[in-house]
Amino acid sequence: MTAMEANGLAEAPVIIAGNEAQKTKYLGRMTEEPLQAAYCVTEPGAGSDVASARTTAVKKGDSWVLNGSKMWITNGGVANWYFVLAKTDPTAPAGKAFTSFIVDADTPGITVGACECSTLATVHVHNNPGNSMPHALRISLCR
Repeated sequence: MTAMEANGLAEAPVIIAGNEAQKTKYLGRMTEEPLQAAYCVTEPGAGSDVASARTTAVKKGDSWVLNGSKMWITNGGVANWYFVLAKTDPTAPAGKAFTSFIVDADTPGITVGACECSTLATVHVHNNPGNSMPHALRISLCR
């Protein structure tokens, strides 16, 4: 059993700041079928202190390369898509240093890892240079 309310954590940033195409794709389908989303912010060593998060995203051409780890991700092992917060400007104050990314669970390079408990997963986001998808990344989750 997963935490249904956890969908709201991942959906809220899309509701507030997503463009119309993102809202249609990610929010519309949440009501059409029983889908799950996960909010990937908490990190080892930083916990929920977002200002201390170390996951980074670097723009490479038209793609973003994400590197880092997330932990204690509710719905992480069953989510159809993920909201991932990553630092894009290491010199900026915390309120301007981060960018959010929507990552589909079926993005090539995603692997399944160990569960922390029945509904929580660890998410590792690593550079996967062989991946030509819009988000060059690898995410390890439990199912």
